[in-house]
Amino acid sequence: MQHIMKIQNLQVIHSRDTLLDIPKLDMYRGCSIALVGSNGAGKTTLLESILGLRKTTRGDIALHCDKRDMGVQLQNATYNPEILVKEVFKLHATLYGKTNPKLHESFILKELESKKYGRLSRGQKQRVDLYVALAHQPSTLILDEPGTGLDKRFYEQFITVMRSYQNNPDATVLMASHTGSEVAEASHILWIEGGKIVDFSDKNIMLNKHLGEFKAHIRYSSSLKIDDLLSELSTVSVLRHVRHPCDNEVVIYGDESLRQPMLNMASKHNFSTFALSETDEEDFLELVSTNGFNH
Repeated sequence: MQHIMKIQNLQVIHSRDTLLDIPKLDMYRGCSIALVGSNGAGKTTLLESILGLRKTTRGDIALHCDKRDMGVQLQNATYNPEILVKEVFKLHATLYGKTNPKLHESFILKELESKKYGRLSRGQKQRVDLYVALAHQPSTLILDEPGTGLDKRFYEQFITVMRSYQNNPDATVLMASHTGSEVAEASHILWIEGGKIVDFSDKNIMLNKHLGEFKAHIRYSSSLKIDDLLSELSTVSVLRHVRHPCDNEVVIYGDESLRQPMLNMASKHNFSTFALSETDEEDFLELVSTNGFNH
């Protein structure tokens, strides 16, 4: 596979706090990577460092792609707040020699063209920023939580665009994300916490490694000693993760061996609710949001 990015010994230190510490990271052309982590994990810092917008303390970042063939959307765009939206689009068309009438129409941008960029709402800015990132149909995308603030209809349009990238073997996407629908469009997951890489692999391998294939969601009476049940279950099944959303409720994650023991327990105990299903991207993001710790 062809490298599109190589990172070696990267550190970003600010006011004695280490924001990033990544000894080695290789990314390859044709991958769609969901960058995940809890708030403050270092996702935006990593994207800004890759783009040269953040001063790094040490290390090397090598991008093997034409920067004119990149599309970038960040959380804080740096346009003059007084610039009209139509002037932003004109500048983009001049720089890249391309427009995207279909995307312009689906994002309903005509209604925004006479407005000043600084007067737009958060969702309106996101539509403009995404259009600028996508309109020239770049082969490499770097996006920072692109769905933030988008209304449902515009978000669905964005996901449609992401699917077209996923189906293009020459396209590469690195997208910081906190929604299951975005992670679902990725081929790989890069998980960082505290500025360090927790894991980086194929998405399905990642989910199975940290959660397993199945989950059992149960609600139970206060008379049931759930710790005894989990102890009993762990003797016959591999438990990957246990989550307690609230009192008298538990979600148990594991591999194939979880299925039959949980069905047996469901028939034995008087669970008020019992559901057995496959794990998915939302489950993984729940894990990430708690830094991977049971609670």
